Amino acid sequence: MADQYDKSLVVKVYSAAVLPWLPDMVQAIAKNADHDFEHLVIRLSRELQSMKASLRGEWEDGMIFHLKDPLTKWNGIQRFLENGIVFEADLVHGQKTGFFLDQRGNRALVRELSAGKDVLNMFSYSGGFSVYAAAGGAKSVTSVDFNRHAIEDCGRIFAMNKGNPSVASCRHTGIADDAFHALDSFAGERKSFDLIIVDPPSFAKSREEISGALHSYARLARGALKLLRKNGILVFASCSSRVDSETLFHTVLHQGDLAGKPLKEFRRTFHEADHPARFRESSYLKCIYARV
Repeated sequence: MADQYDKSLVVKVYSAAVLPWLPDMVQAIAKNADHDFEHLVIRLSRELQSMKASLRGEWEDGMIFHLKDPLTKWNGIQRFLENGIVFEADLVHGQKTGFFLDQRGNRALVRELSAGKDVLNMFSYSGGFSVYAAAGGAKSVTSVDFNRHAIEDCGRIFAMNKGNPSVASCRHTGIADDAFHALDSFAGERKSFDLIIVDPPSFAKSREEISGALHSYARLARGALKLLRKNGILVFASCSSRVDSETLFHTVLHQGDLAGKPLKEFRRTFHEADHPARFRESSYLKCIYARV
């Protein structure tokens, strides 16, 4: 998988079968990449990082190849534009390839739904959905992520976009907390929201973890529903290929019935056009939009 961030390209490798071909891939990219590319970063999956014998000391996560000037000093921080919004990502150390480009379509939809709303973004990371919601005219946005540094990044990215009047006028609050604890705390404080985005990490990395993942998804949906106002919108996504879309959507909608807040689904989304899911295991991303 390759993601482009302005003048930088990030290649994420998930299989050891690719490693013998990686030198040729790097050489081909360096030779044929658009002349504007300056850096190529190699990222390795956690599984590959743990397979030291397979790597034979040749590859490390976050390796940088300078495509123009080999003597270039660069820390891996890349600023880029996505649908007119400024972001900054750590391509060497950040999650996935530094950012979650696969959610850009859902972020654009959230922007369309956010005007005049109080928005809660759970598992916010560096604030992709949060800034889009603000750009869409949200009155307030609350970002929650367990990682304190991610919340700091979120605040910085809001500051980068202050030139957008909608972002500048939006009240943003960043909270570093466990998602389940935060949802319970908000309920105890009787807080409520018009739009809640729940986009957790993959809870099922193996078949044995599917049951626990579904339990966690149900718990998150239940917690979010307690905070949704009448006519409020729940946006619930999953990036786990082990949990199929029908099972996830049923789990979320069923929580609405159990809570006495029936959810009316109005949209489903999957992969973007640049990620064709031609076999089951590649079909990881799914998202449901539902209104109370």
